[in-house]
Parts: sequence; structure tokens; C-alpha cells
Amino acid sequence: MVKIKFLQGYNGDCTLISYRNSENSIKNILIDGGTGSTYSRRRKAGDLKKEILKLKDQNQVIDLLIITHIDDDHIGGILKMFEDKKFDKSLVKKVWFNSGKLIAEHFGDEGDYHERDIKLDIFKGLNTSVKQGVRLDSFLSSLGCWDYRIIKKGLVEEIESCKITVLSPDNEGLKNLHDKWERESPDSLETSAGKTDYHLSINELIETHDTFEEDESIPNGSSIAFLFEKDDKKILFLGDSYPSVIKKSLQDLGYSSDRKLELDLFKVSHHASRKNTDNELLEMIDCDTYVTLTNSLKHGLPDKLTYARIIKNNPNSTLIFNYNIVSKVFSQQDLDLGEHEAIYLNKEAIILD
Repeated sequence: MVKIKFLQGYNGDCTLISYRNSENSIKNILIDGGTGSTYSRRRKAGDLKKEILKLKDQNQVIDLLIITHIDDDHIGGILKMFEDKKFDKSLVKKVWFNSGKLIAEHFGDEGDYHERDIKLDIFKGLNTSVKQGVRLDSFLSSLGCWDYRIIKKGLVEEIESCKITVLSPDNEGLKNLHDKWERESPDSLETSAGKTDYHLSINELIETHDTFEEDESIPNGSSIAFLFEKDDKKILFLGDSYPSVIKKSLQDLGYSSDRKLELDLFKVSHHASRKNTDNELLEMIDCDTYVTLTNSLKHGLPDKLTYARIIKNNPNSTLIFNYNIVSKVFSQQDLDLGEHEAIYLNKEAIILD
């Protein structure tokens, strides 16, 4: 059994995978932490903090924490978790994180990159209100849990009876971030959602509006994406990755439109942006269930065009959302078209038996 909880991370990603290893012990992999509010907001626990408290109560740990990239809607909740003086930091046993310093070292650059530091405000002790600023990479090193190496395409890791095949980033994506460091800063939940394509029908999008331009966000090009395998279950976790990089990685593994990768679950890249899922990638995939993570309050995401492409490739697809945005994105006409369906998880876990 594999249990996946797609936590409510506001406009960001936060996912908890749980499964039993060969010794029947429960293992947990946490992918990203959403925005800071995913951990807590105005002294109220968010989904991430609630799950962490449950793990501690059940004498479980985070066996692997994967920070896919540096944008706030993926790393913000993790930073807030580490800043919480009541958080038991020994719960985190291993971390994958491509920091600015690590990327610089990867390219043999010994320069001083303090402007790339991601800072934490850490309490000096449990009985003090005094904080000190520390670098995230230094903090992880001090905990002894950081797997200090570049996580990139080609890495295959056996972790507690599961297999992780890293598909992104490639070397070019890491080099682009090294050459031009960018990071999306924490944003307000009141920010305008931006322009959407929700007024267009699925048929209109497929027939007259399907043009593709790939994402050019430099941090997104550095995003960790991977294939998770446990027994006969396969799940694609794409972070905010570029489709061109994922396609090339799948081709290198022998997959194509004629030899499709069979999946139980597909976590759609970059909150279902039209720039991160193209028809060629979908044609390489045989999957019925597609998951989108966003509250739809930022950047005009998700794009309905992404779902039009999914439905075109698989008319029987099930589209799953971690926020109740189905009626916002789809008209009744869209929902009545064909055999596909759109479902709000309502904080329920997905269980693959």
C-alpha cells in the first residue's frame, strides 16, 4: 500500500507519501512544504504542521525530505517548520536540496554567494525569544541530515523498499540558475489571480487555442522531478519542471509514444500551467489519474488548456484537485463532455493498494 496526502499548500506544493518497507515499518517522504502558511498562519496550524504532529505522535519520522527548488510556494512551509522552536528537528532523517552554494561547487565556482543564502530566523533556545539569522544550508549541515550532493537527472536511489528515478533537473537547468540566480519571494494571498482561460470550453481549447510555449522560469528549470516506484505502483512527481527535460529523461529510459510509461498517478507540473505540460509528454504516458495542487489564487493557474490536453490524450481521465476549484475551472458542459471526471479531494488521502 502507498498512501499519498496532497496537503493544502495554498498556491504551492506539499505532498506526504507513506508506505511500508520490507520490514513492515511505515516510511514517509515529504515533498516540499507549500507557502509559509502551509505550516502555520496567525498562530494556527496549517496542514503541514498538523501532519508533522501526527507523525511525532505515532513515533514516525520524515525519512526523506525533498525540497524540489527554491521558490517560496515550495520551500516556504519548510522554512517555517525549521523556524518553529517546538519542532523536533530530529524527525527529519535525510534531505535532498540543491542549494546555491552546492550548485556553485558543482560547477567548480569558489565565489562568495551570500546573496543566494536562504535565511532562517532560529530561536537560540527553547526558553528564549531571541532569534538569530542562519543560512538554510548551514542549518541543514548542522542537523547532519543533508545528503550533500547534487540531485539531478540520472540519479536512481533505492530508499527503504521504494525506488526513486530522478528526471529533472538536468545540468543545463542547474547551470542557468547558477548563472542567473532568481527566487520568487513570499507573496500575499490577496494577490490577483490573473487572467484565466476558464471562459473557453474544453473543445474550444483543443480545436483553436492549443499553442505551446515552454516555461522559461529559471528556478522551475532547476526543479527536482522524479518517478516513484513501490512494488508495482508508479507515480510521477513533476514539481515545477520543464516538459522538454522530462521527455528527454523518459526517452533515455526507453519510453516513447509507442512504449508508454504506465502510471498509477501523475502529479501535474507547475500547478497545471499550460507551459509545463505538452501533448508530446502526455503521449508518452499511460495514466488515468492526474493531480493538481493549487488554490487557484495566484498566476491565473491552473490553466484549463492543460486539462484539455490531458482529456484529448485520455478521454477517460480523472482530474483530482486538492482545493475545491472544480466549478471555478470547468463549466457543466465541460464536465458532461466524454467520460472524464473532476474530483475535489476534500483532504482525503489517495491510497494505492
